[in-house]
Amino acid sequence: MDRSIGVRNTSFLSWRLAALASLGFLAACATTAPPPPPEVPSFIDAGRDPIALYVDDVVVEELYIPPLKAPNKEHEFQVSPAAIARDWADGRLQAAGEEGMVRVRILDAAVVEEPLPRTGGFFQRFSDTPDRRLQARLHVEASYDGPYSARVIEIVVTGQVDINQYANLNVTEAQYLRMLKQMSKDFDTALSARVSKNFSELVLEP
Repeated sequence: MDRSIGVRNTSFLSWRLAALASLGFLAACATTAPPPPPEVPSFIDAGRDPIALYVDDVVVEELYIPPLKAPNKEHEFQVSPAAIARDWADGRLQAAGEEGMVRVRILDAAVVEEPLPRTGGFFQRFSDTPDRRLQARLHVEASYDGPYSARVIEIVVTGQVDINQYANLNVTEAQYLRMLKQMSKDFDTALSARVSKNFSELVLEP
């Protein structure tokens, strides 16, 4: 009996089993759903009371139009900085009067990507170092129209975050959302103080 035939058959069977196992693994990888994107946080501090104003309505107007091309990136994320202003107007301003209106106009809500300089030479290509920076800017104007004297206030808040060159989409999104969360705190602190001061005739005591 030629034992070499049995050896070859055994080797061929092992190869086929390995190939089938590999195909099964690849199929499983192909059918596995990618992880969901990070959850968008609330941009409102639930512990703070709303600012009650003697107006009939609070209106948010988005005047900023994203260019939808580089270097702008706000359209590639789940939300743009404009969400900060929308949430703030909805959650912090309360219309509690019978006449007059406060308009919250979003003038700028851009996120621009800027490449970072490479200083590490050849080995930087293999290191987990930042290679780009996201810079966000939120410019908002709040105005009052009504029986009292008209008034306008403006606020600009900015934020930035450096993104590692090997960061995947979810990691990049998570870092971006943390930046927006910090911007929302700065926005709330600054604009709430300005409203209380400049719209003092309209602010109702809790």
